[in-house]
Amino acid sequence: MMKREYREVEKDIGRSRAAIREELKNLFDLTVEAGYTSDLPDEQINRELERICKARRQVNTLSY
Repeated sequence: MMKREYREVEKDIGRSRAAIREELKNLFDLTVEAGYTSDLPDEQINRELERICKARRQVNTLSY
């Protein structure tokens, strides 16, 4: 019975990680688009993109 519960939790974690990755990808794309259309300095856009990439790496290396 515990194995089944563990598998369900494992699936939930996988779905959550996938959803987070998708949201971070969307945020990255929106930030790049904003960089083209806004008057923000390139340095600020680059810092935001770096923060998003750092979050993506952290999500990819999560262990449970």
